[in-house]
Amino acid sequence: MKKLTDQIHLKNILACIEDIEDYCPDITPQELREEEVIMPIYRNFTMLGIEANLVYGSHEALTTLKSFKKADFIEGIGRDIYALYNFIVNELSKLKSEVMSLISSREKSQSTPRLSRMSA
Repeated sequence: MKKLTDQIHLKNILACIEDIEDYCPDITPQELREEEVIMPIYRNFTMLGIEANLVYGSHEALTTLKSFKKADFIEGIGRDIYALYNFIVNELSKLKSEVMSLISSREKSQSTPRLSRMSA
């Protein structure tokens, strides 16, 4: 059950990352200062932190994402527009690929026992 629950949380994390990417493909640091731009990004980063904290497994990417709980995020990187901008531009795609890799590897490990049961 933990593996299935982890898959759900990992897919939610992936959806949040994709929302951030969709929302700000060519964003500038100045645009991040605008309330209507930053609030959806804050919401998605907060959800990243919440979902990462619900995953049973551990991984470097999840450790990074766990720090995005609301208070930690807004008091930390969320206050520094340039740090947030740099994170979105330089780190988010790497985290996305790591989360996709985790999802893929866990799906493979879940499908292997089913296949062996079916052939028996």
